[in-house]
Amino acid sequence: MLRSLMKGDDKQVKTIEIKVPEKLESIMKEYVKEGWFKDESDIILYSLTEFIHRNETELTEKFMEEDIKWALKQKKE
Repeated sequence: MLRSLMKGDDKQVKTIEIKVPEKLESIMKEYVKEGWFKDESDIILYSLTEFIHRNETELTEKFMEEDIKWALKQKKE
């Protein structure tokens, strides 16, 4: 799913507004100027996708652990 998001295969999009520090905006503009990304939105989409990809296993494990704890507690009652 993440790969399809990065390729733009998801036709449904949502527009969001964010505030970033000026220094970060400056860095983003430099990346666009140097041709690393087509625009600032592309940088944000890439960054969010990478964050999710890097953390999804940990988050899944955390939620599973919470579910197991809940189920064990229910079993004891």
